[in-house]
Amino acid sequence: MAIIEAIETVYLEADAANITFSSIAGYEHLELIMSLRGTRDTSQIYTEATLNADDGSNYSTRRIHASGGNLYGQSTASDSDFFNNYNSTSSGVSGRGDLYSYGRLTIYDYLNTNKNTTVSEDWTTLLGDLSYGNTDRDTGVWDSTAALTSIRVRSDSSYSLSRGSTITLYGIKSS
Repeated sequence: MAIIEAIETVYLEADAANITFSSIAGYEHLELIMSLRGTRDTSQIYTEATLNADDGSNYSTRRIHASGGNLYGQSTASDSDFFNNYNSTSSGVSGRGDLYSYGRLTIYDYLNTNKNTTVSEDWTTLLGDLSYGNTDRDTGVWDSTAALTSIRVRSDSSYSLSRGSTITLYGIKSS
């Protein structure tokens, strides 16, 4: 039976460029549960995750995306972050500052230095005009055998994560 423990919750009292977790030792797997909104007021922004502050070209992702009438798959390699397709709902789309995007990022066997770190992600966003939503399912690999010591979640470009956004980090271990 697995034991899941909340390690840390960050609730943004003010807009922030990023959120970093570094108290992550002692578990088999990690999971981030996120409720995010961005500061861009004209459309969605992308949210990115990096491991151990590695901004090099060391991430690969396979993605299935569905939105409105669209369904497609996508592959990326040699990226500088994980899952830059996270969609965090903007704070001002059609005046809908109450909309948040929800996601789960699971990092498997993150302390094992004999293999690359594997990650999975589920994400859903309702667009500000309420016309349709997006949903994504991703898997990815961090091309490094280093033990994971930190996770950084940030918005893309010159935007920030909005006040009210929340991320909780969980640790998962066998009983």
